[in-house]
Amino acid sequence: MITFRPTAALAKKLDLSLSATIPAIANRAADWCVQEFRAARRTYLLYCNTPSLYPVIALKQGVTDGEALLFNFIMAAEATLRPTPGAKVFELWVQTEMSGIQYLPIPDQSVQASINDLMRIAQGHLEEGLTPAVASRRTATTPLGILGLKSPEAVFPRLRGVSR
Repeated sequence: MITFRPTAALAKKLDLSLSATIPAIANRAADWCVQEFRAARRTYLLYCNTPSLYPVIALKQGVTDGEALLFNFIMAAEATLRPTPGAKVFELWVQTEMSGIQYLPIPDQSVQASINDLMRIAQGHLEEGLTPAVASRRTATTPLGILGLKSPEAVFPRLRGVSR
């Protein structure tokens, strides 16, 4: 099962119910926070893998519910990750989880703050005219304090999905 952690505002817009009880996440590669933002006069979604903060940027166009959110994520993640070492993680640990979706709140303020930092960096790349996939890969090179000054690009390919 894939886990999406939308901001409260996005969950309300898409009419998604966030679970009040937080289950253990068995597959950390399939755990993604989602935030809406604007850049270059368009509305985008920033999906960030929760443990690695790897960013995947997508146009929000047509996303009106949970199913559309999943489809939007799949298309954007494939375009972003295909030419990277993260493609193997996506193929092995994320695509296999697409049969179900659970919606949970973003885990804590430090994760949200890091996502906000990545969002501001992504806005700059999109304002320069980069495509969402290229902007995602550029944003992923940013070292983050929450990751011990490693970049999402360095952490995501090392994820192993299901913890047993």
